[in-house]
Amino acid sequence: MAHYRCYLLDGRGKIVKSEDIEAASDADAVELARRSLAKHESHAFELWRGRERLRKEARPIACA
Repeated sequence: MAHYRCYLLDGRGKIVKSEDIEAASDADAVELARRSLAKHESHAFELWRGRERLRKEARPIACA
């Protein structure tokens, strides 16, 4: 298991919440970060492992 940090961001890119994630792989950590994003209704997340940012992903924009 590896340790990750997930930062949930608002629409301006400001951190509104951070969470520690333990996951077996980077892919598993990304999935957990996506679930956290959906649960907290934030705009985006950044996923970090140590000093390395692994991914930044925004919520999909709904089309009308």
